[in-house]
Amino acid sequence: SSGINAEYGGTCRVAIDATCFGWGLGSDEQWKQRSALRELNKAFVGFDHDFPTAGAGIATGNWGCGAFGGNIQLKSMLQWCAGSAAGRPLLYFTFKDRNCKGLAEVVALIKEHSWTVGKLIQTILCYCEEKTSGKAQSDLFTFIKHTIEH
Repeated sequence: SSGINAEYGGTCRVAIDATCFGWGLGSDEQWKQRSALRELNKAFVGFDHDFPTAGAGIATGNWGCGAFGGNIQLKSMLQWCAGSAAGRPLLYFTFKDRNCKGLAEVVALIKEHSWTVGKLIQTILCYCEEKTSGKAQSDLFTFIKHTIEH
């Protein structure tokens, strides 16, 4: 995976629609595998182009996580996967949201263990399965860290 960092040459704005998951019971929809894959595919399509130049970095943030009710941990990992698959470095702006706590740590651990995009996606989907079945006992970042360490 490319990592989350900043190496930019020119700029280009890309808008990616965010699915409205709402709050409360509706927000559980985002944890269904088909929803996570849909969000991953949307991010990939938005990131996989040659504007302004091939491989230019992506500046992004908490896409769909405000009024749309998206989970920051899920969305950050999906965007990182999409950016990496598109061959672009990612600069993720957390806007000091406390729900981003642990992002830098989990990214460092993933990079340290040389995980592939495929391995991270597989782990995310495994977590989604646990989350939708009511078996998840932690947040996504903790689940990823536990998976790496065991």
